[in-house]
Amino acid sequence: MVKLNFLHTSDQAMISNDGKLSIIGIFTEINVHSTPAVHPKFSIVTNIIGELGEYEQTIAIIPPNEDNPIASVTGNSEIINDTGNVFVANFINTMFRIEGKYWIKISVKKGSNSEVISNKNEHFILVKKPN
Repeated sequence: MVKLNFLHTSDQAMISNDGKLSIIGIFTEINVHSTPAVHPKFSIVTNIIGELGEYEQTIAIIPPNEDNPIASVTGNSEIINDTGNVFVANFINTMFRIEGKYWIKISVKKGSNSEVISNKNEHFILVKKPN
């Protein structure tokens, strides 16, 4: 079993050669003047913990009231100890068609077993017009 330890949306994130995570400009909202709107670049960082082993992790951005992602990144994650695995997904020129809460759907797959480990009500980007 795997749990999502943390998830951050930011302007930029990277892992240095010595394994240190740097996250710059954490945010939860994207302000737009109109929709559709293209966000030039952002990163989503996750840390998964749980059973040791190799996993395929997918980070998908799901629009309000829809099931199909507007963007997704898939890569390999390996949990080798109790601190888990950090995964950085970079999104470039992502189009947000409407205002609302876009679910950051995190899925992990090991062998034929796949599970969603993020919650629609907790893990999202709010796209809105400024007041």
